[in-house]
Order: sequence, then C-alpha cells, then structure tokens
Amino acid sequence: MTLRVDKVLWSRAAPARTAPVTFDWTAHGWQFTGDTRTKMAGEDQPRIEKGHRYVMALQWEPPRCDPDDGDTPGRWRGLGAESTIPYDNGVLGQGESQGHVQPGTRSPLPPPPRAIPSTASATNSPAAPLRIWPAA
Repeated sequence: MTLRVDKVLWSRAAPARTAPVTFDWTAHGWQFTGDTRTKMAGEDQPRIEKGHRYVMALQWEPPRCDPDDGDTPGRWRGLGAESTIPYDNGVLGQGESQGHVQPGTRSPLPPPPRAIPSTASATNSPAAPLRIWPAA
C-alpha cells in the first residue's frame, strides 16, 4: 500500500535522504481457508489499515545486490517490530493494532523539541520518526 507522510516529527540536522511525501509499505494481509478470510497481524503490531493514523520510526535502506537473492531496490523501512504506533485522534496508542481498534491509554504526542543538541547520539541516526497514514 502507499502511505502518506503528514508530518516529520524529527530528523537529524542534515539527513542524507529527506523524508518522503509518500512511500510504499508491505502491510499484513489475509489468510484464506476455503471461503473464510481472516486478518493476519503480527503480535502487538499494527496491520497498517486504511482509515487509521500511525507514528512510525523509519530509516532509508539503500539498494543492495545479493548474488543469491537478486537485486533489492532502496526503500523506506521501519526500525523494527515496534517502530509503528497507532495514532488515531492525536493520541499515541489509540487506533488499529493487531487488526483491532485500541482505546489508547498513552498521552497525546508532545510537540517535537525545538532543537536537538549536536552531541546527542541520536543525531547520527538515519531514522526519521513520521506521523503517517495510508493514502486515500
């Protein structure tokens, strides 16, 4: 599916690649047993469904060529299994997760810091946390 970036919450001062406006994302799908369709979801992970919003920590994965696996194009990827958080109605943890709507018990997202000291180790990270949702 194609996801749209609403707002970049943080990025290092001079990123090698700026955050995208949209990007493709492989979301969880469905399992079929006869005529029955069942949602597939990772444990404690959002499926990334249309109509919901998410905060994601992303990094650019450059293209690579592996003689055994073939070419893999560059792409935006999550930092790990817990790099995506539901964010419906501006509340972290509220919204779709594991294919079900969660009420959300976390605080609203605080505003991003005005400046991050250049001595902070996070400034060397290629990660760019983003507030995103599936494009219409």
